[in-house]
Amino acid sequence: MSEGSLLLFDAINSLGAGVPENDDILTNIAYQPASAIVAGDEATLSPVWYQHSSVAGTESDYHFLERTSKGGIHAGFSWETIFTLGGRWMGFMIPQAIRDHVFANTPGRQFYVSMIMRATRQAGSSSRDVMTAGQIGSTTSARSFVLRTGYTDEASIVSVSGGGRFVKNYPDAGSIIDLVPQLQAGWFSNWYGTKPGSPPAGGNSNVGWGSRGPWGSTYLGEMPSWILYRFYIEDLFVSGRTGEQVAAADLAKFNADFGEGGRFADDTFSDPLLVKP
Repeated sequence: MSEGSLLLFDAINSLGAGVPENDDILTNIAYQPASAIVAGDEATLSPVWYQHSSVAGTESDYHFLERTSKGGIHAGFSWETIFTLGGRWMGFMIPQAIRDHVFANTPGRQFYVSMIMRATRQAGSSSRDVMTAGQIGSTTSARSFVLRTGYTDEASIVSVSGGGRFVKNYPDAGSIIDLVPQLQAGWFSNWYGTKPGSPPAGGNSNVGWGSRGPWGSTYLGEMPSWILYRFYIEDLFVSGRTGEQVAAADLAKFNADFGEGGRFADDTFSDPLLVKP
């Protein structure tokens, strides 16, 4: 972390044992430096877990939710039993003070965002646009950043503006759509498309599984299944670091966490195709 850290979610240190439940607070490990940048405390600067009533608990006809053997959050959706309405998702919203800060300072300041994740079932062609994390306006053409899975090219996996970059590491393979751990990282200083007149609501600024925001009623099936290990946002103006420097530090941590003896090495989890065909 640094003086510019705004949000750090870590699957092991941000929540206790077991799967998160609706309204559980997920500790923002970076709440102290964040509170020096935006108004708030540990409670208000920590994200809150959300599950739509149609995907409550650990399993329904539509979804499954579990912790992996190493503590990652693993979730996904059936391809056989699909939603008929949008807005069915689970995950956490980026705390309001943080998303408002990013909104107010773009264009202007540069921000860094990264996520460590592992796809366990890739999105179908009909839903690969849907974000795993992002801050977007009322349409998919207005966004400060979007992370997603399902594409084969780097630019589409991390869609940012203002000089975005992508960092990847595949311990076992070389294709970007392989089902292996990966680090997604980008930095941005502006909006892609027309910036909205007001900050995006939580449904458009979040980390999660399922269909929400502008995609809410468009993509209802063939959703990806994936594991979340870590999510991070930094204000590079405050930290004085470059995106390249933070990405290099993230990549080193990624390699340590998934290397021999690492926190997330040799993780095991359910096969989405068997749990929720």
